Amino acid sequence: SSVSSLLVDYIAFILLNTFVFKGGFDLAAVLTNALPDSMAFLVENLSLAYLVARAISSIFNYILNSKVVFHASGKSMVVKYFALVVVVAIIGSFFTELLIGLGLPSLLCKIIVDVPLFFSNYFIQREFIFKKKIENA
Repeated sequence: SSVSSLLVDYIAFILLNTFVFKGGFDLAAVLTNALPDSMAFLVENLSLAYLVARAISSIFNYILNSKVVFHASGKSMVVKYFALVVVVAIIGSFFTELLIGLGLPSLLCKIIVDVPLFFSNYFIQREFIFKKKIENA
């Protein structure tokens, strides 16, 4: 499921970055102006294409993981999963934009950033989010 979610994420990112948000809406500027100065650094480098693509693939990934991979779901799992999504999106967007700022192509930057996030995500989901509680017999 993670590989298919990754493909959904990349396809959505490419389409959004190329056709929808290229030179358009600047999410970072809006959020930076809306937040207190002490918190503005958290969103200065957010890429809207990155975040929308991640939202699409995250919903897809949660459905696959809860129904097919881990066979577990529940309100607490949803909350934990999407908290992880937010943290990963902020980290991924920040480092993707940082690498783009160094002059690397956006898709290459996304791959460089997402590979370690991919493996850490799977581990966190398996061990902390979708882990089934063992019942004592």
